[in-house]
Amino acid sequence: MARLFTIASDEALSSMVSNAKDRLVLVAPGLSSGVASVLADRIKRDGGPKVLSVILDIDPEVCRLGFGDIEAIDLLRPVLESRGLAIQMQKGVRIGLVVADSEILIYSPTPRLIESGSNSEEKPNAIRISDNGAQEIAVACGAGVEVAKNGEEAELEVAIDDQEVGLEEACEELIEETKADLKGNP
Repeated sequence: MARLFTIASDEALSSMVSNAKDRLVLVAPGLSSGVASVLADRIKRDGGPKVLSVILDIDPEVCRLGFGDIEAIDLLRPVLESRGLAIQMQKGVRIGLVVADSEILIYSPTPRLIESGSNSEEKPNAIRISDNGAQEIAVACGAGVEVAKNGEEAELEVAIDDQEVGLEEACEELIEETKADLKGNP
């Protein structure tokens, strides 16, 4: 089973773009040239998914911070126009969303000016949601799984084995170390 807490790397986004058949929605501050190229090539090759929406923040600060590349816009604009579509704009958007058919990926875009993106499942910046999303998220967070007992109201049982995030306790020692570090280097 694929992890719910995952990474939104260019490879992961490109895979979703490549595999979407009926619906593809992209919302983000910006896109990398690599992801845009995959979508542009897909549209040129087979027209892309039946329903397609691309919403970005067309602000120079997006590129300066490394949330996306201006070349991505140059790649996407003409192919979207060939389908009678345009890049839609949402000023100030700083979350990422990909809807590819019944799969949803919600992610925190990485400002490449500040840090490189994670390629490790141990450092997730995204959550994948599918058909049974709410229950899967609760279990991945250790909140439990609903279990009906003798026809009575469902109860929650903790499913530690399936918990994906929050596996370490924020102990007092670690919190104090963090406070000391911030006091010395605010």
